[in-house]
Amino acid sequence: MKEKDFKTHFNNFLRFIKSNFNLVIITILVVFFTIFCGSRFFSFENFITIARQAAILGMCGCGMMVLMLTGNVDMSLGGVMSFTSILYSELISSDYYNKDPIMSIFVVTIVNIIYGYIGGLIVTKTKMNSMIATLGLSTMLNGFTYLLCQSKTIGALNSKLVWLGQGYVGPVPNPVIICGILMVILDFICKRTYLGRHMAATGSNSEAARLGGINTDRVKRIAFVIASICATIASIVLTYRVKSGQPNCGNSYQMNNLLACTVGGISYGFGGEGGVINVIYGIFIVGIITNGMTVMGLNQYWQYVMQGGILVFTVALDYLQRAKIKVD
Repeated sequence: MKEKDFKTHFNNFLRFIKSNFNLVIITILVVFFTIFCGSRFFSFENFITIARQAAILGMCGCGMMVLMLTGNVDMSLGGVMSFTSILYSELISSDYYNKDPIMSIFVVTIVNIIYGYIGGLIVTKTKMNSMIATLGLSTMLNGFTYLLCQSKTIGALNSKLVWLGQGYVGPVPNPVIICGILMVILDFICKRTYLGRHMAATGSNSEAARLGGINTDRVKRIAFVIASICATIASIVLTYRVKSGQPNCGNSYQMNNLLACTVGGISYGFGGEGGVINVIYGIFIVGIITNGMTVMGLNQYWQYVMQGGILVFTVALDYLQRAKIKVD
């Protein structure tokens, strides 16, 4: 093969890798864990487990994606999940609502809409960094959660909606279906509505969007509300999955939401880029890594090390690429 032909083929290969980077990473991960774990990892049952775990992360991750489109993040979504799990479990276990799950869902959704709006209001009115603001709110929310349940798990949760977390349609778990429906709705909002275009414009250049007639503060507040609703849905499904209200059920999602979005290709801190497809890639990458390390029997703390390292690497890479573009 001539040197010119080799360079051409090599450049085409690099372009293919770049355009299908997430698929390549998923393939490498699957091959890696299959080699080291064998049938314990590469089996239909385990892939269903990965999908079910990724579905919960995907529901909450979609909310983070909407926020990141506007150039913001919400580090309290894990706290929202924990608070929702406890509040919903308390409501459905009480006689006040006659153990009505629909009314209880309505109440916790309204509460979280108000919470999301307050978070957005604080960020837009004070111009505070959204990460700092939501970290403070998360600490407060976690405190309220533990006070509400007195640091205890609310167990034996049973209702006619238990199928949300434990049911199947054929071989497909219901959480995967619910996640898929939510993703379709948000994909439509982001790509086919004025709100989606305004969110992208706000994230790309907030000042230019404002001068162009977009109420950027209102767009950001709406994004915070959508993120809070997504976390509410994820929490209710997770609560029925484990059939109990747990004050720490959202802890692992506190950082994994951001990790899934950044790994999937949504730009952190810049906004305007990304979509649901990036969340899908991200949740499966995170899900495969977490599941594979668990199957290998690695200590959970090593998973934290891996996840933190991946987050730092992807965000740093994003910043370096943008710095290079500005220089060029």
